[in-house]
Formats: sequence, structure tokens, C-alpha cells
Amino acid sequence: MLSTRPEKSVGSDDIWDKATEALKGALVRKGWDYSVDEGGGAFYGPKIDIKIRDAIGRLWQCSTVQCDFNLPQRFGMEYVSAEGSKEQPIMVHRAIFGSIERFFGVLLESTAGDFPFWIAPVRVKRGGITRESGWARKRVRAKGRAWEAIPRESL
Repeated sequence: MLSTRPEKSVGSDDIWDKATEALKGALVRKGWDYSVDEGGGAFYGPKIDIKIRDAIGRLWQCSTVQCDFNLPQRFGMEYVSAEGSKEQPIMVHRAIFGSIERFFGVLLESTAGDFPFWIAPVRVKRGGITRESGWARKRVRAKGRAWEAIPRESL
């Protein structure tokens, strides 16, 4: 989702147009479908938001990339280019998971605790551990995988 200039914002129309077009160009170059959230940007610049729907249908912003032309100008930030001229940088803010708590909350809710293999605390369960099956237990342990033995009495 491309979120554009909110009512209360800093910076000129020219800077906002330049930043918005830069993000729009990135989405087009990647070939990603997107919608526009008019007025949903941060006060200092437009942003690309990735929103995830939770188990009961609510949308949560998890990842975001924000293009900020305004704060470097307000802070008087400069760098010297390869040609030796002073230039104003473009600041890029990003949050891969948004708030980590929100990300895991949505993940936990959506999977009802049945996590995907890559994040599950226990990836392998093996029942009936006996002397004959010891080779399998050692093989699993050797590959560094998490596992849990279920004693025969519990089966």
C-alpha cells in the first residue's frame, strides 16, 4: 500500500511529489500490485506499508519503508558527493516486522499456536524411544534440530 501526504505534514509540495514518485516507481519496477492510502503517510514523508490481516479480519501494519526528504533538510544534513559538491541525503526509514510484538501477535493468532516449521519450538516428535530407535534420535540431534521424546508410557 502506498500511503501519501497527510493533512498535517512538513515539507514542500515539490519534496512530497518527488518522494511519492520515488516510492511509486519502486513498486512499479518490482511489478507489485498496490493500492493508495490517501493521507496515510507519516508527517515527514510518504511510505510503503505492508499490512497483514489477522484471524478475525483486522488489518495490521507490519512492514513499512518510508522515504524522508524532509528531516535531512530540517536537520541541515549534508554529504560531499563524488564530484565534491554538498548534497542533501534522502533518509529511508524501515521496519521489517513493524513492532515485533504485533508481528508475533498476528502470527500466533493466525496459526492458533500451530507455528510453521521454521519457527516451531519443537519440530520433530518421536514416540516410543527404544534401544532399537536410538540411531534415529542421534541423527535428528546431529542435524541440530529441536526434538522432543515422548516416553512409551505416555503413548
